[in-house]
Amino acid sequence: MLDKHNAKITVAYINSGGQYLIQVEGISGWIALGKAGDPTADALYSTALTAKVSNQSNVWIRYRTNDNGGYPQIGIISLQ
Repeated sequence: MLDKHNAKITVAYINSGGQYLIQVEGISGWIALGKAGDPTADALYSTALTAKVSNQSNVWIRYRTNDNGGYPQIGIISLQ
């Protein structure tokens, strides 16, 4: 798992397949939160969207890379 402290979410996005994705300042590419309709993914996206629209720069992100070439997967989003 990788950690990014004092992060800022720059983009919160839902693609046509229902996948929640975010971009975080200082981390290249997209990070996947899960699929719309999954309660955990819905809660993570809600937290990410709150951080984005309130322009928070004190977000803790924990994520893991995907060895199969897919999007890195989120583990934790915490507003500090």
